[in-house]
Amino acid sequence: MVDAAEQERARQALLHAREASQREIDAIFAQESLRGDYLCERLTDFVLAKFMLTREEAEGVDFQKLSQLSLAKSMKISRELVKEYDMAQGCAGTSSEIAKKTLLFMAIQKKLRLELPARALPRIHSFPELTALVLAAMRETEFWRPRLTAE
Repeated sequence: MVDAAEQERARQALLHAREASQREIDAIFAQESLRGDYLCERLTDFVLAKFMLTREEAEGVDFQKLSQLSLAKSMKISRELVKEYDMAQGCAGTSSEIAKKTLLFMAIQKKLRLELPARALPRIHSFPELTALVLAAMRETEFWRPRLTAE
């Protein structure tokens, strides 16, 4: 049983993650001239905030492992146990890792008001790949197109 103090710490951590991820989105929207390197940094920090991870924890880790790390951290078990005893296997064979990654991409689409090509999403393994996909989607939207800086 989780005590009240532990529950409050978890609630505060979730609130902090939501606020931190929103700050990254706000920073992207605040740019009049958006460069790819700036977008990559903001998207990286957005993902890490959503996953409640630090840059050190994410160093050299692909998106699949980031999902595992995030789940492991939130459930306070090892990444290996998350993979072995995935709790979402009943959802038509979709793992919790894939569900978490999918929800992340949906959040990016919603927050940035754009559409990412569904077929490309499973091939995203790094922050530069995510940035390239988001930039391509931004070039297709009237809102973002004039704000993008040629690099």
